[in-house]
Amino acid sequence: MTEQKTSSEIIKLVKKECKKGNINNAIIYLNEAIEIYPHDARFNIVRGFLNLDQGNHEDAIEDYTKAIEIDPNNDLSYALCADAKSKLRDYQGAINDYSKAIELNPRKADLYNYRAGAKRILGDNEGAIEDYTKAIELLMELLLALEHNNNIQFSKSRIRSLLAQKDYQGLVDDYSKATEFPLKTKFNISLVYADRAKVKTALGDYQGAIDDFAKAIELNPRKANLYNYRAGAKRKLGDNEGADEDYRKAEKLINPFKKFDDEIAEILNESKERI
Repeated sequence: MTEQKTSSEIIKLVKKECKKGNINNAIIYLNEAIEIYPHDARFNIVRGFLNLDQGNHEDAIEDYTKAIEIDPNNDLSYALCADAKSKLRDYQGAINDYSKAIELNPRKADLYNYRAGAKRILGDNEGAIEDYTKAIELLMELLLALEHNNNIQFSKSRIRSLLAQKDYQGLVDDYSKATEFPLKTKFNISLVYADRAKVKTALGDYQGAIDDFAKAIELNPRKANLYNYRAGAKRKLGDNEGADEDYRKAEKLINPFKKFDDEIAEILNESKERI
C-alpha cells in the first residue's frame, strides 16, 4: 500500500517539476493533492496558475472559482481569476473580480492598476483615471515607508560598524537592499503615471497628460518612450519646440552614440569642404 503524501511533500514535488519545466507532471501532482486535501485552496490556486501559464484559461477559471469557494476571503484567488477572464476578454467579469479583491485588500495598489486597465478597454476612462490615481497614492505611501525604513536600517552607526569590521561585502549588500525595493517601487509608480497620462490623452486632457508624463519621467528618466509620448501631447497643444526637445531626448536614450555620430558627421562635412 502506497503511503499518502503530506501536503508539504507534494508542494516540494510540484516545485521540483516546475523548475525542470515539467508542467504536466506538476499538474498531475496537484491533481493528487486536490483529491487528498480538497479543503486546501492553495492547490487549486497553484493549478490554476499553471493552467493559465499553459493557456488553459477556462480550466484556470474553474480552479480559481473552486479556490474562492473553499476560501472566499483570499484576494489572490479573485485577482488571478480576474486575470484569466481578461485573457478571455471578459473584461466586465475581470472588473467584478478585481473589485472583490479590492474589497478584501484595499491597500494593494496593483489591484487598482489592473482594474483600471480593464476599465480602459471598456471605454470607462474616468473610472480608469480614478483607479490609476488610487494606485499612485498607495504606491507613493509604500515608497515613503520603504525609504523611511531604509534610512533607519542604513544608518551611520551601521556603516561605521561594518567599516570597522572591514565587512565591505556586508556594506554592499546593505546598500543594495536599501535601494532595490524603493527603486522598483519608483519604476512601478512611473508606469502608473504613464498609463494615467495615456487615458488623459484619449480624453483630450493634453496638459494633464503632459503633467503625468513629466512625473513618470522624473521617476524613470531613462525610459525613452515617456519622452515620445509627452512630445505627442505637446504637439497637440502647439508646443512644437518642446515636442522636438522631447523627441531628441528619446533619440539619445535609444541611440546613446547619436551625439558622437553627429560630431563625426560634422567633422566629415568640414573635411569635404576643405577638399
